[in-house]
Amino acid sequence: MFLLRCLIFGWFTPIIKDSGGLNENRFNPANSSTNSIEYARRNDMKSLKIVMILIVLLLVPGYALSENPGYMRVSLIEGDVQIKTPDADEWGIASVNTPLAEGDQLWVPQDGRVELQLNTGTYIRLDENSALQILSMDEDSSQFYLSQGYAYIFYDTPVSGGVIQIDTPDASTRAFDRAIFRIDMS
Repeated sequence: MFLLRCLIFGWFTPIIKDSGGLNENRFNPANSSTNSIEYARRNDMKSLKIVMILIVLLLVPGYALSENPGYMRVSLIEGDVQIKTPDADEWGIASVNTPLAEGDQLWVPQDGRVELQLNTGTYIRLDENSALQILSMDEDSSQFYLSQGYAYIFYDTPVSGGVIQIDTPDASTRAFDRAIFRIDMS
């Protein structure tokens, strides 16, 4: 930290030698020569450039490596909950922290339960014999299709204008603000 502070504030400029030894009065403009002042300024600019390059090199990799962790994940499972992704031909067993995307389908069999959590704080709980498909998902809106079963939804949106929509074979339910509701398709 001290070295960084020295580079930024120019405390680490080299001492310039004269014919008479060390120039102890180099910070006094009346006693220093024009060449030593120009040299000190150039050195300060070089130090500043080096510090700026180091800052950029340290910050860019962190930004490049950060990626969106996903909008939704499986947060709790009881039983053998199954998942089918658009690129898979067969159903597979879901596990906790499985990321979910558009087009994914979930099946909760007899004696099973699952909780899905969006990164906004919204969560959807599905009870046994429930089937849910994720139709669309982004930062401020989500749309799902519940073909059968029971769903409990706690909708919490951090942005105004957000919406969640649950479609069923018979109706469609939307919430535009914080809401708690359930849908029973049995």
